Amino acid sequence: MLSKKFKSNKFYEVTRYWFKYGNEDDALENTVTVWDSFEKAIAYIERYATGLKFASASVEEIVVNKEITADDYKRGDYEYVSTQKVYDVTDDCVEDFTKEEICYFKSEQADETAQQVNEEKSKTLKSDMDNQEKNIAINYVFADESLAHFKNSLNSNDNKNIEKEIRAG
Repeated sequence: MLSKKFKSNKFYEVTRYWFKYGNEDDALENTVTVWDSFEKAIAYIERYATGLKFASASVEEIVVNKEITADDYKRGDYEYVSTQKVYDVTDDCVEDFTKEEICYFKSEQADETAQQVNEEKSKTLKSDMDNQEKNIAINYVFADESLAHFKNSLNSNDNKNIEKEIRAG
């Protein structure tokens, strides 16, 4: 849960799934809680992960448009900027700390952040394309040199002598 002293533009939302009566054939129920730190969110999941009813859980990092308090959260006095799944655990206790792609919501701040991400991706893509063009150019030079070497070897004296012997033979 968010502490009374919580004041941030980022919090962690835990979605915990569990079997209603503890059988895998049961319908899944879920509980959603919010935490002010990733460590507290993980501790909450670990508290329930060993029970028979536990099915899975995930943690999402939520970024909002301004610094909020626990009271602001209760009133919904904020707008989502982005979410990102940062942790996942299954009923077999298989943990996955792989961060998924950030999901941005429509707002001015989200637009600016998304624009920065797109610029970074386009720089990376341009760099990759430049490297591919260099590799193609290098491969072309090597192919051109190999062809020239092959032509030279065909025109060498040794080959002419072999060719004469074949014709004479």
